[in-house]
Amino acid sequence: MLSITYVVPCIASNNAYLDNMIRQAIEKKLYHNKAWLSLLHYREKGPLGGYHSEADHPGFFFSPKGPFNPQIELIATMKAMFRPESPNSEHPQCSFPARFAWLKKELNIDLSKLPNPDCKCLHDWMEELDVKKVTIVFPAAYLNNPSSMFGHLFMRFEPTESGEGALLMANTINFAADTSAQ
Repeated sequence: MLSITYVVPCIASNNAYLDNMIRQAIEKKLYHNKAWLSLLHYREKGPLGGYHSEADHPGFFFSPKGPFNPQIELIATMKAMFRPESPNSEHPQCSFPARFAWLKKELNIDLSKLPNPDCKCLHDWMEELDVKKVTIVFPAAYLNNPSSMFGHLFMRFEPTESGEGALLMANTINFAADTSAQ
C-alpha cells in the first residue's frame, strides 16, 4: 500500500519548547499512530492512501485541513494545547482531554511549560456523571445475526452510588446500526 507523508511548510511558533515538541511528534510520526487516527476518527481512503475523518463538525478540528490531514491537525492541536487561557471559551486541554492525555504521554510533555486551565465545565460534568465503571451491554445477542449482535449495543455508566434502582437510572450511550444503508 502506498503511504502518503504530508509536508508542513511552517511549524514555527513563538515558543521554543512547543517547536521542539512538534519536531519530536513529526520525527516519531505520531500523525500515523493508530491511537491518534482513532481519536480523530480517521479512516484510510482509496488505494492511494490518505485519510478522511468521519467527524464532520468543524469545531472538532483546530485546522481547516484537519478532516483530511492528520499531520496538520496534530500540529494545530499541539499549538492549541499550548495557547494561553481565554476567559470567553473552554481551553483545548479541557475540550479534548483524551487528545491532551495522549500527547502528554507520547511526548512526555513538561506540564510546567503549558497553561494550567481550570477546566470547570469538564470537572462539573465528570462530577455530575459520577461514574464508578462502564459496562458494555448486548441486550439482544443473536450470534448468527451480526446486525443484531452489534446493532443493539449500549454503554452503561454505572454510578458510584449503589442500591436498588441505581443501575436503572444510570446514564447510557446507545449505538444503533442502520441495516438499510448500503
